[in-house]
Amino acid sequence: MALAAVSRASRRLRTGGEKSSNGGVTDLANGILETQEQELTDLEGYLEVFGEQPAEPEPAVMELNEGVIGELEAASGASFDELFLKEMSAHHSSAIDMAGIEIAGGEYEDTVALAESIKTTQLEEIAEMQELMAAVNG
Repeated sequence: MALAAVSRASRRLRTGGEKSSNGGVTDLANGILETQEQELTDLEGYLEVFGEQPAEPEPAVMELNEGVIGELEAASGASFDELFLKEMSAHHSSAIDMAGIEIAGGEYEDTVALAESIKTTQLEEIAEMQELMAAVNG
């Protein structure tokens, strides 16, 4: 599920980097994209080491995601920035929840460390999203 979530976020982030009218939102999207691509590489490496396959997301989740991508593609200007920040904040909150599961019950030091890093980084990014949202809503 985590790999699918990062992959879905990458689509949102690419859209954010291309469509935002706010330089701060564009910079945030590009920074998150870079970080999450590295996390995706790390997660894929752990799956390979453990001989596991990524879980498939639920169809309802995929439909919801496609709806959000469609809304982002249709939006522009401040309405795009507001929707993007709202959706990425929710996505990050879900990632923090998933990281918390690994932190609480993970058996492998490296995966727990990755989860802790993800949690820390995404909490910082949510704080930045909240600041940007306040600026967008002026």
